[in-house]
Amino acid sequence: MTYSETRLPQNLLERVMKSIHDEQMRQKAIWSFAIASVVGATASVSLVYICSAFMHELFASGFMQYFSLVFIDLKEVLVNWRDFGMSLLESFPALAGAELIAGVVVLMISIKFIIAYAKKMSPVHRLKIASNI
Repeated sequence: MTYSETRLPQNLLERVMKSIHDEQMRQKAIWSFAIASVVGATASVSLVYICSAFMHELFASGFMQYFSLVFIDLKEVLVNWRDFGMSLLESFPALAGAELIAGVVVLMISIKFIIAYAKKMSPVHRLKIASNI
C-alpha cells in the first residue's frame, strides 16, 4: 500500500483543530486560575489587616460605646431612638467599612473565578470534551 492509497479518517482536520483549540483553552484556564489564585491569596492576607483596622476604627470612634447602650439601657434607646440612630450613624467609620466591604467583594469574586477555572482544568471537563469528538 502506497501513500496515495492510504485513507485518512473523515473529519480528521476538524478533530485536530478542535483538540488544538481545547488545549489552548486549557492553557488559558491554567493561567487564569493562577492569576485568580494570586489575587485571592492577596485579598485574604489584606483582609486580615483591613479587619484589624476596621475594629480599631470602631473602638476609636466610640461606635461600640454607643452600640452597647442597646444592651445596657434599652428603654432610653427606645425613647430616644432617632437621636440614638443618628449618633450611631455619625460615629460609624464609613471609610473603614467601605474598605472592608471592598476586600470581601474582591475575595468573593476571586473565589468565583478560581472555582470556574478549576472546573475548566479538571479531568472530568476534559473527558466531556473528548467524548464530543
